[in-house]
Amino acid sequence: MTTIRITIGPLPSAWLRKWAVDASESMRRASLRAVPMPFAVGDDFFARNVALVGEWVAAAGTGSVFVWSGEDDADLVLNTVQYWRNLAQVRHDLVVRGEVPAMDADAERFTQALRRSLLDALVCAGRLTSDYAERLEASWPRLSVAGDRDVAQHERDASGAAR
Repeated sequence: MTTIRITIGPLPSAWLRKWAVDASESMRRASLRAVPMPFAVGDDFFARNVALVGEWVAAAGTGSVFVWSGEDDADLVLNTVQYWRNLAQVRHDLVVRGEVPAMDADAERFTQALRRSLLDALVCAGRLTSDYAERLEASWPRLSVAGDRDVAQHERDASGAAR
């Protein structure tokens, strides 16, 4: 087992809170099989992700800046990223068809920052090449109307606020 260190943030806690509501509802729908998926997702995946969302919400508390750091098994993180990529494509298709609402723009910004953190950790651990991580990031389906905006300026603003 290879353990990797993951750090998310500093980011606006409001982004996390909006994302947590969206992610919880999406996981609820998917776990109830209310959304047809072309691949199997085990209940252990949902339980693990519900626990992570709860941990992150608790870490954010009532503060304005969210920062979280932890360690996890590299194989589990890679598997989670692969599932999230597939789930994002399913959600994107449903949004395009008007069957589910688009993600809030700030929730999408959190998603982008989270994804970058996970991909960076996987690259540092040698589980992904940087080229593959960049291609994966570039091809990830956007789920909000404003989802194509870069979060870099907001991350810099949050970093300044956290100092």
